[in-house]
Amino acid sequence: MWSEVKQGMTIIRVLYIEENQDGTTGGSHFCLLDLIKNIDKNKIDPYVIFYENNRLFDDFKNETINTFIYKRPRPIRLEKKINFRFFKKKYELLKIPNSLINIIITDIIPLIYFVYFLLKNKIQIIHLNNTVFAGILWVVAAKFVRIKVVVHERTILNYVPRINRFHHKWVDYILGMSKSSKLYLESSGVNTSKYSTFYDRIDVKKYQERITKTRELIRKELNINENQPVIGIVGNLQRWKGQLIVIEAVKILKSKHPKIKCLLIGDSSTTKHDDVFYFKEIKEKIKHWKLENSVVLTGHRSDIPDILNALDIFIHASLTPEPYGLVVLEAMAIGKAVIASNQGGPVEMIENGKSGILIEPGSPQVLAKQIDFLLADSQKMKLLGTEALNRVKSKFTVFDNKFIEDLYERLVR
Repeated sequence: MWSEVKQGMTIIRVLYIEENQDGTTGGSHFCLLDLIKNIDKNKIDPYVIFYENNRLFDDFKNETINTFIYKRPRPIRLEKKINFRFFKKKYELLKIPNSLINIIITDIIPLIYFVYFLLKNKIQIIHLNNTVFAGILWVVAAKFVRIKVVVHERTILNYVPRINRFHHKWVDYILGMSKSSKLYLESSGVNTSKYSTFYDRIDVKKYQERITKTRELIRKELNINENQPVIGIVGNLQRWKGQLIVIEAVKILKSKHPKIKCLLIGDSSTTKHDDVFYFKEIKEKIKHWKLENSVVLTGHRSDIPDILNALDIFIHASLTPEPYGLVVLEAMAIGKAVIASNQGGPVEMIENGKSGILIEPGSPQVLAKQIDFLLADSQKMKLLGTEALNRVKSKFTVFDNKFIEDLYERLVR
């Protein structure tokens, strides 16, 4: 196996692959950027491949010049290329050749290119950044050139296609974001004997230093008065994230808290049909429930620490288990009271009733009750925020990624 020597040290060349293609920049991008920023560049030479451009591309490029975008080829449909208006029966004859052509276009040609890329750049480890059930062609390519594969399990999927269930056996190591991820993998038939829970951490001091505007200034920019109660949820606008649950909770709270403001902070995909429809549904519900003056759709914000600092309560409302939920840690690191779904990663972050409140997911009534409870007791809200900050400092502070560096070294020996 090839290797590079720099100042007497062997450098391991690692290819990180981020396959997201829904038009958004999410937690997996930020966590990968943090990983690459903190690894020892005297030991690890990082390469990065994205499947589409994203808001952090230039930040990655600043960390490693070897950052690329791979455009996945699209399948073709022969019936659109040939006029079958008078030959409808012959269309059936093209189904098999059409499938074979698409296998060549979307599988065989990319596989050849991946093998070529790995050999040309002398890659020693592939690090897939999303899930053990994706990146199958990269896993196959890795086996062709006899290099190792590490997977960062950042998802908890409701359904795993059969074809994606076998290649996890070719993965050399799995890094899970939480204990919940491990349980999910085991229920999906994955052998977790080579698995470690690897919490994404947060440097509290550096994160707090990213607050560049006062709480009052951010509120003024958003036309919010200082005496108005403000809640917020951060995340791409996707149904499983639970934004509609939060909006309905605001509807319930309006009679008792008429000045309440709710911020929905995050992108909406312009390419995924389900997300486009969901965004439309959110806007329709806001209008139908007459919440135009209560709910603010901020869109993408690059100043998340400033936005979080302007909140009174941070809401995490995911309907299905969140693999981790880094933004929950970010809110806690700023000392905000957090109400989160009682499943997935937040269960491992929050001590219920001490450093936050865990609730049954999917119930606007339950959520509204807990928001009302905190708004009525400012001392309790402040105490939860203080304990949340202490919790992050004691359990989720940044370390130097030595565990991953040592893992890479063991794999290439």
